[in-house]
Amino acid sequence: MSSEYSLGNDHLWCLVSARFLEQLPFLESAKFFLHYPLIILGSSISFAKGVEASGLGNWLATSAIGLFGGYTASAFFIFAVFVLLNMIITCVMSATSSIAIFAPIGISLASSLGCDPMLFVMGTVMGAKCGSATPICTAPVTMTLVAGYRFLDYFIMGGLISVICYIVTITVLPAIYL
Repeated sequence: MSSEYSLGNDHLWCLVSARFLEQLPFLESAKFFLHYPLIILGSSISFAKGVEASGLGNWLATSAIGLFGGYTASAFFIFAVFVLLNMIITCVMSATSSIAIFAPIGISLASSLGCDPMLFVMGTVMGAKCGSATPICTAPVTMTLVAGYRFLDYFIMGGLISVICYIVTITVLPAIYL
């Protein structure tokens, strides 16, 4: 099975299952089933597979670190950039997909910097879960799309929450693991 087929397969499966659930006559609640979150999350998982298969995730991490001083920079600074990059990526893909991409990169960064790998793994998880500036990041936020909120509403409120969580994450985690 080629990787091109498997990349589109997740999105196709989400579309087919959403349409199937709407068409079942014995499920009256299927009329109220909202398939938009299912489509968005399925698409972001496919996007994550594409990022991982193409090497884009690795390239993004190494480019960002190279831009901010390379491996000679302090571990705290590289950690802060790594968490920020993870939060930004989470704005265009699901948090689960972002964790799957960034956790191995964080472990290799930690070993090359001589840090505890838990610092970067926890930074990956916290960065992915705190990146909430768009409705794509997590399923509960995605399900609020039907309430009629605009994208700007998510960006304003979620962006504020993301900034607060970022400051707490880069302050607390290095104090524990560095």
